[in-house]
Amino acid sequence: MERYRDMQLFAALAGQLSLASAARHAQVSGPTLVRAVARLETRLRVVLLQRSTRGVNLTDAGQAYLADCVRLLAAVDAAEASANGLHVQAQGDLRIFLPLLFSRYVMAPLLAGYADRYPAVRVIAHYHDYFPNLHVEGLDVAVLVGELPSSSLIARQVGQVGT
Repeated sequence: MERYRDMQLFAALAGQLSLASAARHAQVSGPTLVRAVARLETRLRVVLLQRSTRGVNLTDAGQAYLADCVRLLAAVDAAEASANGLHVQAQGDLRIFLPLLFSRYVMAPLLAGYADRYPAVRVIAHYHDYFPNLHVEGLDVAVLVGELPSSSLIARQVGQVGT
């Protein structure tokens, strides 16, 4: 567990100007951070930080190790999120094609409810009155009214509009 914590503390150096600012960022004391780096250097048998009177700089080995630490720690965070079921939460962009008039009265309230339920999804709606080419236009979903032209796409009837 100490190895993991040392990696976390070393990763706190990313984007920081000094050991003191990295320690503040990691919410530990300066000596705690220095001891963690010393343990890493001893374990790895390589110098990670070049110390001088003007501050510290990462060595080439330190830069490579920092990049690996950041990547590995992000993977651990993703694994924990997955185990907690957070991967189930929808996120990202949803590009949807909607017919203009139908959308105003029927789809707008549905999309508002969807946005409330899935706040990590950004709905990008395209409103037009033609049959789109989903692949060419980069769309995920299309809601269409009327008869479909022949197509290799999969379509499902989800309702009827009364006349």
